[in-house]
Amino acid sequence: MGFKVFVSYATADSDRFQIGEFATRLQAYFNIDEVLMWEEHSKDNIISFMNENLEKCDVLILFCTENSKISKPVILEWSAFLAADKRIIPIFENVEDIPFILKPMLGLECKDNLFNKIDKVYQLIIKTEKFLSHKTEVYEIDVGYCIRCQIEIPINRNRPYCLKCFKTWADFGNPDYIDNYCHKCGKNYDSTINYPLCDECFSQT
Repeated sequence: MGFKVFVSYATADSDRFQIGEFATRLQAYFNIDEVLMWEEHSKDNIISFMNENLEKCDVLILFCTENSKISKPVILEWSAFLAADKRIIPIFENVEDIPFILKPMLGLECKDNLFNKIDKVYQLIIKTEKFLSHKTEVYEIDVGYCIRCQIEIPINRNRPYCLKCFKTWADFGNPDYIDNYCHKCGKNYDSTINYPLCDECFSQT
């Protein structure tokens, strides 16, 4: 059982941020069970959609813009998550667009291509202690490293790449291709997809 994510945004910003593509890419990550967005999953009644789905979601990705600041549905969404003490991750270009009460929360500034930072969005979901405290009865997440770029990802010896690096590796699919880091400790190591752990980490398994 993984995380269920709710994407909150003003409809006017949908094309600007390519919200549908963002949701699709995020859902491909390990431990992300479902990513909900009202344009994709609702039946034209956003209030009913919010009532049915907000409670079952663990984290809210909030796109903070001039439009979202005045959007009543967006305000209702983040207010409901705040009241339930659930994780809210603001994504913003201008910090002034973050609702004042949410400014202390750990978010992500994005002034360029959002898809270049989707790995960081994923890290915010799995690493925030307050958020993980809601999930400790379900499973524990051990953090490891992508063997190519060293970004932090959940340890899974069968999936030692982040999504971006895996797509690059998959273009050739060479199981003997030598990469850069140990999947467990993150130290320099001639790793491969079949042998992602250094000798010291392997001996501890």
